[in-house]
Amino acid sequence: MRIIIAMGFVWLIVFPALAQENGILFESAALEKKEAETKTPLPENATQGSPESDSQKERAQVKEQMETLLSYQKDLEAKQKEIDLLALELQKTDLVLKRKELQKKISEVELSEDSRQISDNKKDPAAAGDFKVSLVFITPQSKEAVLERAGEKIRVREGDSIYNNIFVKEITGDGVLLAIEGSSRKIPYVSK
Repeated sequence: MRIIIAMGFVWLIVFPALAQENGILFESAALEKKEAETKTPLPENATQGSPESDSQKERAQVKEQMETLLSYQKDLEAKQKEIDLLALELQKTDLVLKRKELQKKISEVELSEDSRQISDNKKDPAAAGDFKVSLVFITPQSKEAVLERAGEKIRVREGDSIYNNIFVKEITGDGVLLAIEGSSRKIPYVSK
């Protein structure tokens, strides 16, 4: 056993000497040498950064990044507001167009109803026969009459039109002459 220990001791002393002679370095020695070679010396007036200055730099960087992010967020919010305004303008324009379309449809319906009433009156040649003359008032300045139809009283003068297709052609003491679709019809005045 003493021989093994003695050989191990000799080995520890002799091997490093042999290894250096042959250019073989131990791993730890190689690492130390590599670190020494790659380490760049600091200038004389430079000091290594303290942990406090490093954390201050990190805080400054974080603060700068936060300001940048806040700036981006403000820009994004402004762009979103612009998009919202454009969307509202588009909705407004769309509503205006729909309103115009509805007004057009309403006017078309009203025109068709008016034309239907006129055509209904034209189809009914007895429309003038439904009138009764309830009063005739003749002066040198004007000729007026009051016509009744279905309980409705209408005051007319010569040249007036009634229901868009009946015209008052002439008013005399004995009645009113109405023109309907190019034909004339006399409505007599009957005093009560």
